[in-house]
Amino acid sequence: MNGIALLENDVVIFRHSLRTLAWISVRAGIEASITVLCLIALDLLLRGGASVSFSSAVSILGVVLLIAVIGVPVLLFLFLALVRVIWKVRVSPQGVAGSDSFGRAVFVPWPTVTGISSFSVHGLRYLKVSSSTTPRHLALPLFLEDMVRFRSLVERFAGQSSPITERLKAAGT
Repeated sequence: MNGIALLENDVVIFRHSLRTLAWISVRAGIEASITVLCLIALDLLLRGGASVSFSSAVSILGVVLLIAVIGVPVLLFLFLALVRVIWKVRVSPQGVAGSDSFGRAVFVPWPTVTGISSFSVHGLRYLKVSSSTTPRHLALPLFLEDMVRFRSLVERFAGQSSPITERLKAAGT
């Protein structure tokens, strides 16, 4: 859209939202730091409450914060940014292409959609799209950069009564 008419063979590429990937990375860092701090506390309890000097406690806390709160999110975000470059969603007048849950390429022509279900991975929502042309299921992320345009193109190409269009509307994208 954006004032540009798509030709018959045009493909529009959508990438995962960097904002969502950043949030997942920060959340993972927070979870990692809480886990490590709980493990340290458990270790101290199991050792019979061995006393730890203040400077040792500050050092331990500093290392945990450095690794878990900064290191984990940065490394995870870099990995997810690479994933974003590799695994894209493509929409065309013929169908939608992306990957399955294992990262393998899947193309689903619009008229061959046989079923759709929802699933979530660590809070990231997806639609699992089944097709009569392949045994693989398309894992369609619901956190693309421009979900409004994506939904608009799906509605335009697949039709208003298409199962994918209806599920995208129901998902609130």
